[in-house]
Amino acid sequence: MTGGPDDGRAPASGSLRLRLVIGGAAWILLALLAAGAFLSWQFRTSATTEFDRALGAQLERLTAALVVAPSGAVGLSEAPVDPRFREPYSGLYWQIGRGDAVLRSSRSLWDARLPLPDDDLRPGEVHRHTGPGPNGEPLVLMEQVVRIPGRAEGLRLTVGRDARELEAAIARFDRTLAVALGGLAAALGLALLLQVRVGLRPLARLRRALTRLGAGEAIRVEGRYPSEIAPAVDDLNAMLTRNETLIAGARRQAGDLAHALKTPLAVAATGLKPEDAEAARALEEMRRLIDHHTARARAVGGRTRVGLKTPLAPLLQRLAQALGRLHQDRGLSVAVQAPEGLAVAADPDDLNELVGALLDNACKWAAGRVRLSAAAEGGSVAIEIADDGPGVPQAARARVREAGQRLDESAPGTGLGLAIAGDLIALYGGEMRLADSDLGGLSVTVTLPRAGL
Repeated sequence: MTGGPDDGRAPASGSLRLRLVIGGAAWILLALLAAGAFLSWQFRTSATTEFDRALGAQLERLTAALVVAPSGAVGLSEAPVDPRFREPYSGLYWQIGRGDAVLRSSRSLWDARLPLPDDDLRPGEVHRHTGPGPNGEPLVLMEQVVRIPGRAEGLRLTVGRDARELEAAIARFDRTLAVALGGLAAALGLALLLQVRVGLRPLARLRRALTRLGAGEAIRVEGRYPSEIAPAVDDLNAMLTRNETLIAGARRQAGDLAHALKTPLAVAATGLKPEDAEAARALEEMRRLIDHHTARARAVGGRTRVGLKTPLAPLLQRLAQALGRLHQDRGLSVAVQAPEGLAVAADPDDLNELVGALLDNACKWAAGRVRLSAAAEGGSVAIEIADDGPGVPQAARARVREAGQRLDESAPGTGLGLAIAGDLIALYGGEMRLADSDLGGLSVTVTLPRAGL
């Protein structure tokens, strides 16, 4: 059964498990994204530094091998050893120039030249540039000027390397990093789910304990709980104990009051004379009111108890046997049809009085047969008391529910049976229906909350 806005349940504000998972996942994602961005930046910085360092070393070796003849011819004492300098358009190049003229260059440049900006370099100073290569590929260029004694204009030495090598290395690292962080995210996500599941397990145990309490299978919240939950559980158990004590006291006081009032009323009734008919009716009305309101007081106390659960079949069997013996001189047959295990969320005393009042009423009016049956109807239990008596006309059925109203004064009783039963049913949130019985008389069906759901 689902709770409505007025069923006494607190409105739900979302899943605690979902909140923890979403919050933890968000922090994990943010942390991994920040870590990924930092590591990617760190690798790019380190890779760029190493790329520039290697290119600078090539420039140093080129400068060390530079030879200038007295005639001004420029040459190298030894060729750079990297084979890419000899492979056309390999992505690694060197060039020696003076002014706008290129004096010497690597085989890899073929007939092209490295693009250089028009800047003023001091001897020994190294500049870093970027520009297009022979095939349009992006290059990282490093250059420096070497002054030759006796010559006004220095030599401009340049080496260049394809920048795509650097970007490819960075891309490979980023892909590896993404896979690693993705695996780490999956592992952390599973760990988060496990942590949330284990962390919320005491709350699941508490919920099961409360379910057992509501189903009548326990009278206290059972089990050991973490220090964060234990105080609330202890307070709840203490409240349940106080509530049980107060209810028991109130029910006992109601019974004591009824007993204390009935005794003087009975004494007063025995002292009345035949001419005191008005006083006799007043005493009878007082006795009826005491019975009626005492039953209501007991029902209110029972309804507020936690963990109510009364097995139905044994109770119906006992009532049928008791009423059968009471009316055995009439040869009355009381049949019971109730499945084992069916339970009602009601106090056993209240249920005994409720069904007893209805069954007693049916036995008084039955010609020879009474049927007492029970069946589950979703979250409720339907208890039917049917007889083969004269029945109750449709127009009179509302009147028999009223306290003290009787349609036939020839039968014994006070007329409180259906009225008291109706009060008990209403206090437990059930309902009572009157209809024609298939036995020929009246059928009274009571629905009450089912226990154990």
